[in-house]
Amino acid sequence: MKLKVVVFLSATLLILGFAPTGRDERPQISIAQHYAEHKFASTEPFSSPLRSNDIDKARLIAGSIMEIEKVESASVIIIGSSAIIGIELSEKLNKPDLSELKKRVEHKSLTVEPSVKSAAVTVNAELVERIKEKADSQLSS
Repeated sequence: MKLKVVVFLSATLLILGFAPTGRDERPQISIAQHYAEHKFASTEPFSSPLRSNDIDKARLIAGSIMEIEKVESASVIIIGSSAIIGIELSEKLNKPDLSELKKRVEHKSLTVEPSVKSAAVTVNAELVERIKEKADSQLSS
């Protein structure tokens, strides 16, 4: 009888101890935020060679994004075939509208510049500021 209780309790603890909690303990982070925190926070100089072609692409993409309604400003950094885009909005949007706007910005950036294969869009004020600073420093160098 004691053996059955011990086995039952052991099995219960084993099952409950390894059962998923239903939530992911890792913090959720966007691609742009991850890149900004790990690449731009570095004190090392920008690692990829600055090409005027990339600056022209970034200007073209930013200009086309500015044509989208509710976008007040846009800053773009091109790294290889990826674009990191920070936008400031003219008004506060609810979550579904914001998601739709981000999709339109991403789609427009990919269609206006065919060499760009992926784009990350953020409206996070801190990230937008970091993207803007990096874009400005690329223009001035």
